[in-house]
Amino acid sequence: MIEYAIGLDLGGTNLRAAAISFEGKIVDQISGRTNLSEGRDAVIDDMVESIRTLRDRQQGRFAGAGIGVPGFIELDKGFIVGSNNLPALENFPLRDEIENRLGAPVVLENDANAAALGEYYFGVAREVKD
Repeated sequence: MIEYAIGLDLGGTNLRAAAISFEGKIVDQISGRTNLSEGRDAVIDDMVESIRTLRDRQQGRFAGAGIGVPGFIELDKGFIVGSNNLPALENFPLRDEIENRLGAPVVLENDANAAALGEYYFGVAREVKD
């Protein structure tokens, strides 16, 4: 049975999500628009729906979701701070809100840090220490 996680990249204009096996293989993906003009609740609804859609299309154990966003992250609180692209999501318990809706663990991370970690584990930066 495949074990997978879902990674979601939320930007100021686009939302992209992928189901990824623990071996680093993309098994499914979707993309859409970030509708900031519709407000925070609509953006969160779109994020959760994207993750649920991918989760429902997979067979195997869903381990949780990782969400990359532009801006600084208060990791202990699961808040975005200092994001010019996503002001409606600042100082809001985004991680906890999405965890509650999904009933699964969620990690919130700066998008550049998330990209670097992806390259470290599965890409061109494998085994590079800095």
